[in-house]
Amino acid sequence: MVKESHEAGEDGADHDDLSRIIEETYSKELAKLKVAKSPKPGLKTRTGTTTKNSKDNGAGAEQFNSVLEIMEVISPILIKTMTVAIEQVLSKNDANSVKEVTAKLQQQTLLHKYNNDKLEQYQRRDNLRIVGIEEEVGESEDKLEEKIAEVAREIGVTLDPGDISVAHRLGKKPDGRNENHARPVIVKFTRRKKRSEILKKKGELKKSRKKIFINEDLTGLRATLFKIVKDSEKVKNVTTRDGKIVAWLHANPQSSIEIDSPDDLWKVGINEPDWKRLKMDQHIM
Repeated sequence: MVKESHEAGEDGADHDDLSRIIEETYSKELAKLKVAKSPKPGLKTRTGTTTKNSKDNGAGAEQFNSVLEIMEVISPILIKTMTVAIEQVLSKNDANSVKEVTAKLQQQTLLHKYNNDKLEQYQRRDNLRIVGIEEEVGESEDKLEEKIAEVAREIGVTLDPGDISVAHRLGKKPDGRNENHARPVIVKFTRRKKRSEILKKKGELKKSRKKIFINEDLTGLRATLFKIVKDSEKVKNVTTRDGKIVAWLHANPQSSIEIDSPDDLWKVGINEPDWKRLKMDQHIM
């Protein structure tokens, strides 16, 4: 949370200062105006009347009271008054004011980023990512779904043709130099029950096909968070559950902790997130 830099009562003091400065500046400018607007001998007014001497001020008064003249005169006064007043108030506590505004803007920006990330992760709730499924040249979507169903059978899960909404490879197709490189697969299921069943039994792959890995489809931010938590010396084990990073610490392996955003990294002993690694350094001022 962003702490308020002003103590109780200081906001009122700043307001009084602002009011006082506005009033003083306005009075000074108005006094200058009265002198400047006094008709001078031989001065031609907008009404076409030429003043002969300083006593002939009737035309000047009439001119001054016209609506257009008032608008023309008061506008620059107000602009200058507010400018001077604001500059004087801010100059008294410029550093603290800038820090406070910057902190609030940063907090709002990060909250907006976190909320968008939660929404994106929610939209991926029916997906899984599978790494290690062999890729063939000219592989069709039907062929890919067959391979996914085969992997599911190896861990004791039966997939019907209607259980998969869509499946495709991620990234560019391998060229001649990377023919043996199989791109990751993303699968969207029509039934979340099947997705959960595969996640629950994915550990069975270690017994048969060690080079195939199944994980939740995380956003870019959460995927990086997962790596950061996994790299922490205080973390014994880490996994994901419904898009959240779940970790167990060496100090307390019986209890799990959840990481849902960079603000939760303190739970694993990281008080200052690596914003550059999270690709959020542009949001930190």
